[in-house]
Amino acid sequence: MKIVLVGNQNCGKTSLFNVLTKEHQKVGNWPGVTVCKRSGIIEGSSDELTDLPGLYSMYAYSEEEKITREYLLKEEIDLIINVIDVTSIERSLYLTMQLRSLDIPLIVVFNMIDLLGKEGIEIDFKKLEKELGVKVVGVSSLKRMGIETLKEVIKGSYRKDKIYCFDKVIEDRIEKISERYSKHSYFYSLEFLEEDGFDEVIASERYAYIEKVMGSCFKKEKKKSVSDRLDEVFLNRWLAIPIFVLVMFMVFYLSIEIGGCFSNKIGDYFINGCRQSVRFFLDSVGVSSWLVSLVVDGVIQGVGFVLLFVPQLMILFFLMAILEMSGYMSRIAFFLDMLFKKVGLSGKTIVPFIVGCGCSVPAIMATRIIENKKERERAIILTPFIPCSAKLPIIILFSSYFFSNYFALVCVSFYVLAVLIILALAFVFKKYLDNEEDTTYISELPKYKIPSFKYVCRETLEKTFSFINRAGSIIFVSSIVIWFLLSFSLHFEYGVKVEDSILASIGKSIAWFFYPFLGRTSWEAAISSLQGLIAKEQVVSSLSIIGNIKNLFNPVSAYAFVAFNLFSIPCMGSVSAMKREFVSSKKVLLVMGVELLVAWLIATFIYMISILIGG
Repeated sequence: MKIVLVGNQNCGKTSLFNVLTKEHQKVGNWPGVTVCKRSGIIEGSSDELTDLPGLYSMYAYSEEEKITREYLLKEEIDLIINVIDVTSIERSLYLTMQLRSLDIPLIVVFNMIDLLGKEGIEIDFKKLEKELGVKVVGVSSLKRMGIETLKEVIKGSYRKDKIYCFDKVIEDRIEKISERYSKHSYFYSLEFLEEDGFDEVIASERYAYIEKVMGSCFKKEKKKSVSDRLDEVFLNRWLAIPIFVLVMFMVFYLSIEIGGCFSNKIGDYFINGCRQSVRFFLDSVGVSSWLVSLVVDGVIQGVGFVLLFVPQLMILFFLMAILEMSGYMSRIAFFLDMLFKKVGLSGKTIVPFIVGCGCSVPAIMATRIIENKKERERAIILTPFIPCSAKLPIIILFSSYFFSNYFALVCVSFYVLAVLIILALAFVFKKYLDNEEDTTYISELPKYKIPSFKYVCRETLEKTFSFINRAGSIIFVSSIVIWFLLSFSLHFEYGVKVEDSILASIGKSIAWFFYPFLGRTSWEAAISSLQGLIAKEQVVSSLSIIGNIKNLFNPVSAYAFVAFNLFSIPCMGSVSAMKREFVSSKKVLLVMGVELLVAWLIATFIYMISILIGG
């Protein structure tokens, strides 16, 4: 049997999907698009369950919403499970009424019923089934409440009783028009009438019926919820931003302080010990010196140095997952929307910006939720300026070496700088390039809740293993290339001085470009930045192989160098994602040029101002 989960965003669809399918899941992309597709087999059955992208109405605008609409209308589906958040019932029922008009069996699932008492809500499920004309089940995917009941209902038969939510004139017109359609006749007839000028009448009668259902089946105490009281503080017009900065400061502080203890142990006992043991073993079996150097000074040194940051990244991912699952990040997105609109950014760019904290590739893909082409292109250009997880090792390395007493503050400053750059560029786009009206940003603010430890750990491990996978593939190959270019001269002589190597020759040819913000020509810094085009983590790995970081930079040039690498051309994966979205190589090259210029100007400005102020 083919079953789909449908509901508003943040209603708990994915959590319910995970509970029903457990390990029987697979993740891919929808045919022809890069929007994530989740499907799996319901545990204890052979039924296939698909988690459709969230939507608020069958009148789709974004790509995700269009995917859900097209899937429901064109695919052969045996059952729809409509998931509703019990804390947002009235708004959710509008979609329910639309789903009822499809020729597909329907079950309505009220999720998060464990919150009913806290929210002061009472639901008469038996009466609700009669009013909606479908089977209704209450569950809590977080607490595992009602899951077995839902599975039993899925195995049973599904009725869809006739209900009348429109007056006789509309119903008669629907009956006549429905003869034109062979499938989903009621839905298409309603859509025809709405396009024919009856949209306001149909919408008002739908809402009138929903109000009737709400009045007869639901009771809610009039009191401020915990979320309302917390929002008075976290969304306060004067306190929201300072609190957000303080929260992010604590996130970085805890990540660095706690993770740093583990990183030191990994460096002392694992990586250094591993290098010595491997070197001793290879020497003892008579392996040639160049191969020993390749393994020890190339692969272990390059990959191992990046793995030093895994404990800090794990804690960072863990804390960020808590913020996201608690509902706090959705509120920051809502608050920043008001600020971003003042500089001409679409409110919907908040979504790719938040995704971009993890990785720029899916963040660039996430810009597809923006309908307006010009706005989407602006978002694609600006999204890579958000420091992603691959750039975190650069921030952590230089901050710990040169700003150990102000570590967390310096880390946060790079994110603040990123926001300022994005706002400045967005203002330039608005004032000088185009001034089209921005798309309205609609976002559901979920209730604050205590995150599930299990899901937080799963999210942390997924992101950590993704990072390690990159370190074990791209950086592995890059480390070998770096070692080869560093160990051989242009005449392919092994064992030459570093200054006479192929790598040094390449670096010296472009070192002049870095002089304005380093205060000296450094081929080592030039090569490391060049390596960053492959993967941003490679900047750190490359520096670990080439030379001593403290001999190459001072605090001022270190800060400027980090800024350059954060805001310069992103990795090739991101560039490839841009190419897919722009479908124009010339436009991508232009964007890369703009990013390179902006990064160079920012880094040079930081260096010059620091020198002027500090002498």
